[in-house]
Amino acid sequence: MALLARQKPRGAGEARAKSRHGPSQRARRPIAKGLTQRLVVLMTPTLKKTIARKAAAAKVSAGELIRRSIVVYEPEARDDQILVRELLFALKRGHAEALQALDEAEAELRRTRDHFAAKREQEPARWE
Repeated sequence: MALLARQKPRGAGEARAKSRHGPSQRARRPIAKGLTQRLVVLMTPTLKKTIARKAAAAKVSAGELIRRSIVVYEPEARDDQILVRELLFALKRGHAEALQALDEAEAELRRTRDHFAAKREQEPARWE
């Protein structure tokens, strides 16, 4: 206990480093490694609230929400291009389903032929 009493409290007698933000705010550190560019965007209060609400719902920061939105945004994607992509996706899915149905039909046909081939061997006179 005596040892603890002799120790100075943290920061006692030491000059604190001055922050350009004043004593009430700490200097901000970069949020993530490699993120060094800042972009100021003017928007309406309603849009700002919408971004904050969507970011909170996604459990990410507003900046992260905007970064993710930029990654998926395609300005040239018009309605007809979106429709073509959806049709292509449906075509690929339909093609895969058709191939599976053909495989199942061929397997059923093989079983049917094997069944009648076995019957033919059991009763050859009936099949002549």
